[in-house]
Amino acid sequence: MSSDKSPEVRTKRTSGRNTSGRRAGGRSGSKKNTGREDLFSAYLKTAIVVVAVVAVIAVIWLIVKPFRMRAEKARLESAVSESDALEITVDPEAEDGSGQAGRARIPDGMSVRYDTPGWQHDDKGWWYASDEKTFYVNGWFTLDQQEYHFDSTGYMDTGWTPIGGKGCYFDEHGVYDSAADNSRMIALTFDDGPGEYTNELLDLLEENDAKATFFMLGECVEQYGSETIPRMVKLGCQLGNHSYDHSDMTTLSTGAALQQFQSTDELIAKYSGGVPASLIRFPYGSYNDELESRIDKPSMYWNFDTQDWTKPDAYEMAQKVINNVEGGDIVLMHDIHANTISSLKTMIPGLREAGFQMVTLTELAAARGFELEAGVTYFGFSDTDIAHGSVSDQKDGTAASDDAAAAAGTDSSYGEPVGGQQTDGETTEGAAETTDSYEESGSDDSSGGYDYSEESDGSYDESDDGSYDESGEASTESESGDTSSVYNDSAVADY
Repeated sequence: MSSDKSPEVRTKRTSGRNTSGRRAGGRSGSKKNTGREDLFSAYLKTAIVVVAVVAVIAVIWLIVKPFRMRAEKARLESAVSESDALEITVDPEAEDGSGQAGRARIPDGMSVRYDTPGWQHDDKGWWYASDEKTFYVNGWFTLDQQEYHFDSTGYMDTGWTPIGGKGCYFDEHGVYDSAADNSRMIALTFDDGPGEYTNELLDLLEENDAKATFFMLGECVEQYGSETIPRMVKLGCQLGNHSYDHSDMTTLSTGAALQQFQSTDELIAKYSGGVPASLIRFPYGSYNDELESRIDKPSMYWNFDTQDWTKPDAYEMAQKVINNVEGGDIVLMHDIHANTISSLKTMIPGLREAGFQMVTLTELAAARGFELEAGVTYFGFSDTDIAHGSVSDQKDGTAASDDAAAAAGTDSSYGEPVGGQQTDGETTEGAAETTDSYEESGSDDSSGGYDYSEESDGSYDESDDGSYDESGEASTESESGDTSSVYNDSAVADY
């Protein structure tokens, strides 16, 4: 009985295990297939949503884009319009120099090369772009706690600059130095050269870190210009025009006088890199209103006359300059005299030791708050000149030669102009009465010849006809009665 049941039982159990195994295997495969389907379905839904969102954004962008383009175009047009308005409405700097820089549209001649806002540079100097279309002009600008100043063309100022009637100093980087001192600055000026001693004078200037202004004659430039003018430029000296042959300009026709200066300018430019003289000085200090207005340069006189043409003792002349010169003075000398060069060997180091800085005329004027103007004659920039109103023959933009000359008539130990005010072709009575002045006289001869006569001591004697003749003794110049518009300056005592 046992043997009959056993195989059946085993068969059923085996069959049951097989059946159970098949059922179990069927349920596992079904779950795996369902999981894959669910994951795929989730990915598909996400993709559909993303595509739908992108499509909606694209549709919105296409709808909005025209409006955005119109808005951007309007903004740019507004910016350009604003720049145009700035260019027109930027206010000039306040008269007292307190004005802040305005913004103006960048002109076609200037281009932004670097980041904006920021500094830009070209062959004219540094300027500051406030954005890609505008730049700062005409006033003060503060950046990183440093003060700068831009001129009316937008370029950064350096060196001494007249602002609001005051001399302001900006270093080579354009940073304002409020502590800079202009009280001990003077201008050494030399007439009638260049000559055989001019290079020796340039050596002295270079050795003492000094500058000067040279009023040159065209005929001398022809002889000595090639060896002296390039050195003057290199040393930072200023080039002045003293006519071609030292004729009294008031004895010539206006056309002939202008030609004298024009031909000399051309000769100077030949050796200066193409740059003509920036200033003029009339021979004998003799000029009239028409000549002054027709020459498109500032005219320079002087207020300290060394009278070196009289051949004073070189050491005594040097000491009188050192002991009597005042900050702002324009000192008159001649680089054609050997005696003058000898004196300068003591004078220039002595002035430097006394704290004087020897600068060009334009730099001196700027340091004292004056911008030199064409058609105006300047006499000096000392405190005395400023106080007396005798800096020039023009005041506050109007002709004021009478006031300037009257103020200059005050006697002074250092040589202010005295008498001889300009009065339309006449000199004032008493101009010739100044006994210690260097009274340059005009010539009765329209040719006004300037005859260079060689002398062993390098000096010349001026005769009353305006020419130089050979003489071993110093002569005293007298004023011709018909000389017009001659200013006479008193000299240091005993000259």
